[in-house]
Amino acid sequence: MFKLEWHRNGGVVKTFRWATQVTSLLRFTNPNDIPIYGDWDFKVYPARITLRSSDMLAVYRQYIENHHKYHSTIPKEWPRYTEFQRVSELAERLQAACDTETDIDFESADYLWSFSSGLMFDRKFVSVYCPECDRDFAADQCKVVDWSYGSGLAAHGGQRVECPQEHTLYSCMQWNS
Repeated sequence: MFKLEWHRNGGVVKTFRWATQVTSLLRFTNPNDIPIYGDWDFKVYPARITLRSSDMLAVYRQYIENHHKYHSTIPKEWPRYTEFQRVSELAERLQAACDTETDIDFESADYLWSFSSGLMFDRKFVSVYCPECDRDFAADQCKVVDWSYGSGLAAHGGQRVECPQEHTLYSCMQWNS
């Protein structure tokens, strides 16, 4: 078991604990109603994504560490602080799931969808359910595809995860010109 504490003015502000080996799984549904999706020339399906809780917890830990390094003095009314609070809450829920080795299902993809992009594009997910094919696919059965839309100064793009039948199950815009 590891412990990480953040101190300010001599007192402990926040304590995070995590185990090194966990078998807990995290599930959420990829949103398919993000407004910018309407501009893209491919459909994004509401896929059910399964990740290892420990992998997502590591992503959140890195975010929390960076927040404390670079943004710890920002005003509490700023959106970045609100994001930090929400990510900290999710990290605590994931840690509890890891500690008890229980799976966790999230109804909302809030702060899961965008934060999991590295895991998705590196194919570090356990499985993804394609609602069009009506089946689960393992990470090694899916492919990651680069995409772009528009041209010149009105272009944007990123990557997406497709099932073997080329249904887009996860996508995230990574650049905008």
